[in-house]
Amino acid sequence: MAGDYICIDHELIEKPEVLAIHERTGVPIDAILGRLVMLWRLVDRQSTDGTIPLIGPVGLAQRCSGDAAFWEAIHDVAPGWLIINADGVTIPNFSERFGEGARRRMKEAMKKRRQRGQQGDKNGTAGGRRGGQCGTPLPLSVVSSKEETILAADSSYGFLLAGNREWYLPTTRLKKYQDAYGSIFDVELELKNIQGWLEDNAGKRSKDGPGTMTRITKWMNRTAQSTPPPVSRVEEFQDGMVFNSERGEYVWPLGHPNNPNTRKAK
Repeated sequence: MAGDYICIDHELIEKPEVLAIHERTGVPIDAILGRLVMLWRLVDRQSTDGTIPLIGPVGLAQRCSGDAAFWEAIHDVAPGWLIINADGVTIPNFSERFGEGARRRMKEAMKKRRQRGQQGDKNGTAGGRRGGQCGTPLPLSVVSSKEETILAADSSYGFLLAGNREWYLPTTRLKKYQDAYGSIFDVELELKNIQGWLEDNAGKRSKDGPGTMTRITKWMNRTAQSTPPPVSRVEEFQDGMVFNSERGEYVWPLGHPNNPNTRKAK
């Protein structure tokens, strides 16, 4: 369809998967990038779920250049990018990267950036984001530490940077926060608090994604340390005492005359 597009992560050329494909096949990196774009375009145009049936490495070579060994190498060293089996070829997490849903989320993110840029112009500050029309780069792999500073097209958590630019928290990192802190406090509520804090403190915003991620992680650690432990569940005992699971014994409830803390309060 005319007007459709896919966007490419700025860091694609340096991704470990690209370097691994180069090491395995000896194909120049510029050729690897071109073939990957042809693959993503093919799947985006001919699939709604990321799977093209009845095609294998030979078919990919005919449609997207290269040879069968090249596409088999991608399947081996970058299974998060391409899976080849007897049923056909599949792009994992297709809906997060391609298709109408991804384009819609990308357009919404671009609209928000334009609105922030217009507001920045009114305030006499630089707004918007330099670069092409694609806007938010795609999260093409699950990475960690500094590599996990890609902008996530499907992320709903954007954080302001210096100059009114916007950086999006990768969904992989969001899941890590939820796994680490979700049992202690409401992670998504804290992310919204951070968004509000950055809105109100323009002079303290980070210059880039890594700096913002460091700030978020420190914020989460402080919140976890300052959040009191949940109240232990207790069970009523027949003579009025309750079982304190933290202490592992039956105690008199607060307010009962036999509870020492009750006598001290009086």
